[in-house]
Amino acid sequence: MKIEHPVIHHGRRPGPRPQDWFYPHDEYKSMKHKNWSRAKAQGIFRNEGWEITEDQWMNLIWPDHLFDRRGKKSYDLCMIRIDNSKPWSIQNTRIVTRRCQLILQKGPTEMAEIEPGVWDVIGDSLRAHEARMYLKEHRRIQRESK
Repeated sequence: MKIEHPVIHHGRRPGPRPQDWFYPHDEYKSMKHKNWSRAKAQGIFRNEGWEITEDQWMNLIWPDHLFDRRGKKSYDLCMIRIDNSKPWSIQNTRIVTRRCQLILQKGPTEMAEIEPGVWDVIGDSLRAHEARMYLKEHRRIQRESK
């Protein structure tokens, strides 16, 4: 004879709880709000400063067609700061692939030196090789000018 034990949830009910969402009737918008809140908390925790409002996060930085491409793989998108000495803001933020983020970490110390048109290349995972070549050339020119 099998003894059945009651499922204990320690005061929580299983499954989604729409009444607890920030936007009760829109699960997708609630998920985006949660991600904005987490990113803001992480930026503040690391003393990086945060000037991005929720509306800017949802509509300008991460519109739906880009938000769905976020992830941990090399071709997924992530958000970076152009100048690490400044806080997170609309002017200091770019969306790039994770692979390009790693390339940029090894690139010039001042990412603000990169010309604006090149960000289109860096943000496109199909042309990551071009971005790497640009950064390599940028470093070579800097070495020769010293």
